[in-house]
Amino acid sequence: MRRSVLIPLLVFGLISVVAIIGPTLGYISEARANQLLVSRQAAVDHLVQLARPAIETGTTSALREHLDRHFQVYGESTVVLDLSGEVVASAGELDPERDDVEAAAAVAARNVPQWEIAPVLPWGGAGGPGGSGGSGSGVVAQPVLGSAELSLGTVVLEPELGPAQRDVAISWGLVIALGIALIAGLVVIALRWTSSVLRPVRALDEAASAFPAHRDLSAISRKAPRELRELTRSILVMTESMEHSLAQQRDFVADASHLLRNPLAAIRLRIDALRVDDEEDEELRMLDEDAARIERIAERMLNLAGVEHRVNAAESGSGPAAQKLRVIRSAEALVSPYRHLHERAGQRLVAVGGEATVNCAFSDLEEMLENALENARKYAGDGATVTVRLTRRGDWTELAISDDGPGLSDDELAQAGARFWRSERTGALPGTGLGLAILTGIARANGGGAEFDRAPEGGLRITIRLRSDER
Repeated sequence: MRRSVLIPLLVFGLISVVAIIGPTLGYISEARANQLLVSRQAAVDHLVQLARPAIETGTTSALREHLDRHFQVYGESTVVLDLSGEVVASAGELDPERDDVEAAAAVAARNVPQWEIAPVLPWGGAGGPGGSGGSGSGVVAQPVLGSAELSLGTVVLEPELGPAQRDVAISWGLVIALGIALIAGLVVIALRWTSSVLRPVRALDEAASAFPAHRDLSAISRKAPRELRELTRSILVMTESMEHSLAQQRDFVADASHLLRNPLAAIRLRIDALRVDDEEDEELRMLDEDAARIERIAERMLNLAGVEHRVNAAESGSGPAAQKLRVIRSAEALVSPYRHLHERAGQRLVAVGGEATVNCAFSDLEEMLENALENARKYAGDGATVTVRLTRRGDWTELAISDDGPGLSDDELAQAGARFWRSERTGALPGTGLGLAILTGIARANGGGAEFDRAPEGGLRITIRLRSDER
């Protein structure tokens, strides 16, 4: 949110500064060009006065001497032309046949002085009307008038732009430096302003973060802006109520699962006693299976309640210290205790991968693997191949359990791992719908995660990701 407020503000400020600096730089260039023309006006007028008798009498010695002295002092080239375009006198390297010189002389011969050059730029000269059109300088032309104000010829001068360019470069540098200072000041002001504006949002965010971490919200309320203190107090009441409700739910699930064990044990004892008298009773067999299923659900619910408590503690930062690294010798070492179960189910169990490390309790790793392999034994089908692949990817270790069974559809994959969810394809196969939820919770409690997707073989692939470093 800070970025979305800060970026438009900075862009608007940058455009405003550029809109001020741009015309200022243009004004400096134009003003220096005009100053240059004014400073040369008197010199050109004097040259015109000397050129008139030189053109009329053909005596050019005084004119040439003055042109040479002007060139030595100012470094400016000058040429005097008569009405036919012939050179009467010149100094410097100004070519009378150059396009801009010819154009300026032709207009001035019609009694129209040419006193216009483009703005002076730091890296070049003038251009445009009366300019050299790319030579880096401009020329000015003044008609030489005779009797009856008729033109006798023209004086064409090419002003030396070096000093003017240096002046413009210095002025531009100062203006640009001032612009950069303004932008820097704008950035500082914008940062402070956005920080002040977003302070209430940060206070709310801190309050929301304090809720799962079980931190005291009253301190946050005291340092929040006045406008948000009442809202923070309302959040405090709401979060305390939510936390109390969640704690009650977790305790209820744990207590209910625990309390169910005693009556279930009594029911099983009575079933076993009745079975002594009639081992072939179908009703007793079904009752025994139902009791076993209820026991399994109660056990899984109790396990899930404990896992969810661990997940909340781990994600809020209030849980125990991180587990130490565990070394896994190989994928084969992990799956060997379960190989006979898959063989009994008519499945082939394949292990791929060498030594790896995980930042996870080994009992948790075994329970996640057991739940994933049990899921494959139940639903991959007879004759399926189950592959356990152990892979190191940077700071993570991945344990992927995949099979070539029927798998799940895209919609079913999106629901996999939800509590009590079971695919319609499982039919009458036994199960609680909690195994994958417990697996996911254990992975999260250890700072990792679990993903469910379609295996390359076509069945379900469960990927458990755990850290392989000390973080």
